[in-house]
Amino acid sequence: MPPRKGKRRQRQRNLYYVVEIGTWDWGYSFGLDTTRYGDGPYREYRHLKMTGKLLRPHKIKADTVEVTLMPDARLREENRKQDNPRAVGSLILGGGLLEALLPIPSDALDAVLQTLTAGKLRYVVINGSPLRYRRGLVQDFSLESTYDAADLPREEG
Repeated sequence: MPPRKGKRRQRQRNLYYVVEIGTWDWGYSFGLDTTRYGDGPYREYRHLKMTGKLLRPHKIKADTVEVTLMPDARLREENRKQDNPRAVGSLILGGGLLEALLPIPSDALDAVLQTLTAGKLRYVVINGSPLRYRRGLVQDFSLESTYDAADLPREEG
């Protein structure tokens, strides 16, 4: 059977999502774990939420961006050697809000908080899939003090 002729849809490359941090807030809670899914007697929840403006890609219409860093003890270096992840976070767009949910190693939170408090972190750069049905996956991300558009590939379209 001869090969099918026709155009194959080209898979779109990852996009860089650049967020300029405007404000941030750190939340913490601790208590008894009364859920049936807990793996111990306590429940601890820490997260860092940064709110800002989407600088790139320009084609996404988001009034606000919320980036939430969620510390996870399972991501400590000694625990992750056998992992085979598809992504390191997710993106969700809805109602003019782009949300990035990004787990981080729990031992990295202190350094991130100190750097934010000192006013040294101003941008979040996310390398992720194009949004499909308003959702995307994050391949990697970085927290930066400066941003130069020339350091990233040109936007397509």
